[in-house]
Amino acid sequence: MAGPIPGIETPLGESAANPVKLAGPENRCLANHSMNLRNILLFAALACGLASPAAWAGKSLTHAVHVGPYRVERDVKPGRNKVVGTLSNTGRVRVHTAKVSFRLYDAKGRAIGRASDQVHNLKPGQTWKFHALARGNVSRARLLKVEAE
Repeated sequence: MAGPIPGIETPLGESAANPVKLAGPENRCLANHSMNLRNILLFAALACGLASPAAWAGKSLTHAVHVGPYRVERDVKPGRNKVVGTLSNTGRVRVHTAKVSFRLYDAKGRAIGRASDQVHNLKPGQTWKFHALARGNVSRARLLKVEAE
């Protein structure tokens, strides 16, 4: 039978060169407690990683985009409006696809639809002016979400 390897730590913290013999019910309890504590710490570390927004969304946090001011522009033809504004790539990598989505409201504050626009290959530091078509008698828009891949 091979001997212990010097410098290797065992689960209970004793060195492998001087292993502690666990015998008796009180020592098995200590060993089980150590295993349970290790399992709890491992589970907590995994839970923290899985609880991050990036893990659930399936997206990396390397894309940084910023939506600037936006407004509803009315067309001379009734019902043909658009939400215009800017989106900037503030990150260090190219954004393959970025999409802005808006909820549209009429003059009485009722939600009447949605509008969106997207851009491809937005380089770092580049700003894009979006024009999301907004059909209907739109008075205002509220940003719903920004997606970047």
